Amino acid sequence: KGESVPYEITLNNLGTKNIKVKPEIKISNQSQAVSLLELEEINISTKKSKILNGQIDTKTLSPGNYKAVLSLSYEDKKDKIEKEFKIGKFFVEILDYSYLFEKGKINPFRIEVESKWNTKINRVYADIAITDNGNIVGQFKTPFVELEPWERKNLTGYFDAASLETKRHLANIRIFFDDGTDTRLIAIYVQNPPSKETMFYIIIGISFLISLVAIISLILKNRNLRR
Repeated sequence: KGESVPYEITLNNLGTKNIKVKPEIKISNQSQAVSLLELEEINISTKKSKILNGQIDTKTLSPGNYKAVLSLSYEDKKDKIEKEFKIGKFFVEILDYSYLFEKGKINPFRIEVESKWNTKINRVYADIAITDNGNIVGQFKTPFVELEPWERKNLTGYFDAASLETKRHLANIRIFFDDGTDTRLIAIYVQNPPSKETMFYIIIGISFLISLVAIISLILKNRNLRR
C-alpha cells in the first residue's frame, strides 16, 4: 500500500500507414472504477513500435485485488487489454482450519493461511489454546514456516484429545508473523472414534467403489479395443 505500480506498454503498428494512438488506463476493483490515467496521444510510424513506461499512483487505493484496463483509440477503432494486480498489506489471513477431532488420540490441527504481503515473510507460526468453560485444557504451537508473496500454506500442530470430553470446545488461534499478529476464536468438536460396525460399513462402501471403478475401466478398455 502506498507504493506506485509500474507499467510498461508495447505498441506495434502492423499497418501500412502512420497512425495516432490515444491510450488510457482505467483502474477498477470488484465493484467500481476507482482511477483513470489518460496518456498523451502518440504517433507510431508504419511497421514501428513504441514502448511507454510509467507509474500508477496508488496512495488513494486500499489493499486488495484490482484490474487495470488499457484502452487504445486510433483511427475509427478501439482496442483494450486487461491485467490484474494486487495491492498488499503486511498481514497473514486465516483462511481455513480443522474443527473435527477424535477422542483418545493425538490429532493433526491444520490452519490454512495466506500472505497478503508483496515480499517474503520469514517467521509465521500459530499458537492454539483449547478451552472448556474458560479453562485451558490444551495448548500447542505449530512449527515456523516462510511465506512467499501472496502464498498460501498450511500450519500444522498436534492436538492431544485423549482426556477431553466428547463435546464442543473453543479454540483461540493466534497467528504470529514477524512483528504482526492475528487472532481467531473458533468452535471445535471432539467426537468418539467410529464404532466397529461403522468401520465395517465404511470398508464395504470403499470396496464397492473400487470395484465399480475397476468394472467401468474394464468396459471402457474393451470398447476401445473393439474400435
